Amino acid sequence: MEVTSIKTQTKNPNRASLYVDGKFYRGIDKLVAMKLGLRVGLTLTPAIIDRLEKQESSHNVWEYALRLMEASPKNSHRMYERLKTKFDEAVAQATVKKLIDAKIIDDQRLADSIVERLTQQESKSIRQIKLYLMTKKFSPKVIESSLKKITENYDKQSALNSARHKYRQLKNESWQTKSQKIYAYLARQGFDYDIIKQTVTKEKLDVNI
Repeated sequence: MEVTSIKTQTKNPNRASLYVDGKFYRGIDKLVAMKLGLRVGLTLTPAIIDRLEKQESSHNVWEYALRLMEASPKNSHRMYERLKTKFDEAVAQATVKKLIDAKIIDDQRLADSIVERLTQQESKSIRQIKLYLMTKKFSPKVIESSLKKITENYDKQSALNSARHKYRQLKNESWQTKSQKIYAYLARQGFDYDIIKQTVTKEKLDVNI
């Protein structure tokens, strides 16, 4: 098996068409071809073919992973789950490690940014935020570290904002009905009972806001 031609593909200049013994053999990324030293006249031994297949697969999964990250940031667990649907699990694991080593994936950085975004709204409880991070499959260590960055009085202010929002929606209800519904609403949002009790008062809610 001798390489007889290597031609740049028209639709994708980053890839080339590899011809062996005068016939099209396969497409290949140009970087992979360079790393393998592919050239006209080279004999494709079983060892070279094996290296070609492995490097092409590794390059393809890397390019796919970068496109996924470009579409939306992902943590290591989410990236691994996406990659293993299209590639071998060992290749997926190796690619995730490569992404982490290159600082392209940083679970702590991503979790911190999510917490910062959610706390800026001042409407979700810390419990809600923690649950959200858990559904995104962040590790307990990462979640704990991110939640430590939330200010001490955050839940109180967030509960007050949520309660006032609900209060405005119930403006035609009696105070008893309002308070009962707001209690239930805040409880579903994950706020502690003591914070709810401190929040649901006429003095705090029956104001012009």
